[in-house]
Amino acid sequence: MNRQRGQDLAQAAVELMERLVDDIVDEQEGLEWLAERCVELFGVDAAGVLLIAPTGPPRAAAATTPAVRSLQQLAAASGEGPGPACCHTGTRVVVPDLLRALSPWPRYTRHACSVGARAVCSLPLRHRRSARTLGALNLFARSPETLGDAGLEAAQIIADTAALALVQRRVHAGLHRARGQLQHALDSRVLIEQAK
Repeated sequence: MNRQRGQDLAQAAVELMERLVDDIVDEQEGLEWLAERCVELFGVDAAGVLLIAPTGPPRAAAATTPAVRSLQQLAAASGEGPGPACCHTGTRVVVPDLLRALSPWPRYTRHACSVGARAVCSLPLRHRRSARTLGALNLFARSPETLGDAGLEAAQIIADTAALALVQRRVHAGLHRARGQLQHALDSRVLIEQAK
């Protein structure tokens, strides 16, 4: 990895943390930024994010194009494709050439090829400390074998950073809710004492 690429990755990681942890920016907006930035950083044609829902299948949380959004929605609804497989296993799923692969996901593969996605890589959004997978960062390319090993490792660093930022965002939101509930309880107690 050259120096400039390393600096670009570091800057993207810091910006990602700022965007996703900052409660002023909506989570979806932060994830859309992540997908757009991955296209720039890794030279892919499109990107998207699937998030694991507390109950039910993953949901399409972000996409750089309408075609990728529809592909991710199909994947989430059907459970087919590298994204849901990555969410389920917590491991990277790389399909360097959908046309040549013996795909276990026929509907997904047909739809992906119809929208111009020839290569797909799904990277787990994993929180290392808790060993939880929060979703998948999906990278799409029109030409086969677009990302090499170095590109995949760099993309995984960004995916791990996104997972850390999402966990921090959710912890912060939980603390904010608890603080509000505690304040409500204290206010209620004051009113009860005043009424006595």
